[in-house]
Amino acid sequence: MKYPNWFSRWCVPISLAASVLGPAHAQSPQSAAPTLQAAFEAAWQRQPQARSAAERRNELVARARGAGSLSRGAPAVTLENWSDRWTQRDGFAKYAGEFALPLWLPGEQGKTQASITAETAYFEAVLAATRLKLAGELRELFWAAHLAQNDVAVATLRLEDAQRLAEDLQRRERAGALARVDAQTALAQVQLAQSVLAQSQSQAFRALRNFEQTTGLSKLPEASPEQTQSLAAGTQHPHVEAAQWAVTAAQKQYELVAATLRDGPELGVGMFRERGREINPFDNIVTLRLRIPFATEARNQPRLAAANAVWIEAQTVLEQEQTRVAGNLASAREEIEAARRTVGWAQTRRELARDNQQLITRAFELGERDLASRLRAQTEFFDAELAAQRAATELLRAAARVQQALGQLP
Repeated sequence: MKYPNWFSRWCVPISLAASVLGPAHAQSPQSAAPTLQAAFEAAWQRQPQARSAAERRNELVARARGAGSLSRGAPAVTLENWSDRWTQRDGFAKYAGEFALPLWLPGEQGKTQASITAETAYFEAVLAATRLKLAGELRELFWAAHLAQNDVAVATLRLEDAQRLAEDLQRRERAGALARVDAQTALAQVQLAQSVLAQSQSQAFRALRNFEQTTGLSKLPEASPEQTQSLAAGTQHPHVEAAQWAVTAAQKQYELVAATLRDGPELGVGMFRERGREINPFDNIVTLRLRIPFATEARNQPRLAAANAVWIEAQTVLEQEQTRVAGNLASAREEIEAARRTVGWAQTRRELARDNQQLITRAFELGERDLASRLRAQTEFFDAELAAQRAATELLRAAARVQQALGQLP
């Protein structure tokens, strides 16, 4: 029995998804399937972090602009009025106004700017790490969908083979050349193949829906090796880089807290006019005020301890991330080596099973082998075919996991 040429390849064409999803989701010849990179960008645009990133950047820019201003905070104006109108009515009056400007402590402005710069870099690093995490989730959904489609393709061919065998045996049974029990056994195999196909279609439908919920795309990209991206010299894994910037941001924040052991001073310039009685003229007086708060241990000890704790936690997380990333890369490389070996074994098994099935099929048609042998050879062949298909797809998924462990996006 001959099979289509494409069936011997590693990956099943995406057009088989039409048999799983029905006409509403079938791909027309004019509509090309998206690439995995396009699917990833579509999924990223649906994430809350992507939609709020612009406003987060605006916040950091505004804070940096504020840290570069002359004053530590917003200025304030104070207006006052004293009068004895409601008491002695001697005409006493006083009008006062003051303009107060918060000032930076020595070294506070520079450390504030350094802290905001580190926080900005940390935000961008976290954004990159979040994108990589989404890429990993998307890759798993992508390859799970292709594995499910492979199962559908093999189950479809298994059903077609069982139907052809059942039709042949029914003709031979009607001609009196075969026992009725053999024809009924073949029909039972058709029912079994239909059940396997229905289960495979259900799993493929669920896998495709999971992919669509993440990306918003109803078409699955083709299963093909991802292009390896060249990493610049000194480039860190996004998760490690985010952890490193978290340490830097925590350090800068601690330095800022250590430099601001007291509240900032305040400079006030004011003027007031007053008179003692209604017959006296107003006197104009200019005032200059400098407010200097003192530092207290009750205020500073909790702030220093909290900032130091965040710094220590960030350093610990960095060490854990470095260990985790190195472990994931080693596991991914071992997985792809095992997948390569499995592909070779599965392909050899498939060839042997195909030859065995063809020989037993010819012997059965000549009456030299019984139906049980024919069915066992058929089952073995499709099991080997399914294993070869899955092994080939698993090899592509293992390669994608290596790229994920290296910190590369689709």
